[in-house]
Amino acid sequence: MGSDLQQRSSPQDLAQVKSPTLRNVVRVARGLTVAPLVAGASQSSALISLGHYLSALECATISGLITCILIISLALADRVIDFMEKRQPVKESQQ
Repeated sequence: MGSDLQQRSSPQDLAQVKSPTLRNVVRVARGLTVAPLVAGASQSSALISLGHYLSALECATISGLITCILIISLALADRVIDFMEKRQPVKESQQ
């Protein structure tokens, strides 16, 4: 069973990755990146209506930071997928 796992994750297999499913995951996740910002904005507006201005500012700031982290993570994932797709397969004679 261990050798079967090693066969599946060999460098040759990884070099030949063409993954539309990973692209789909990144595409769907891109649509969800604004969710923390929307949730933070709605919570902040509720806090402002109650007069809790500092709590509203904290909530908006944290939701904005989380959104930025998600966007940066997705951009990095997109670059990694591009690298994996453009990488040439390793020839067995070079091993």
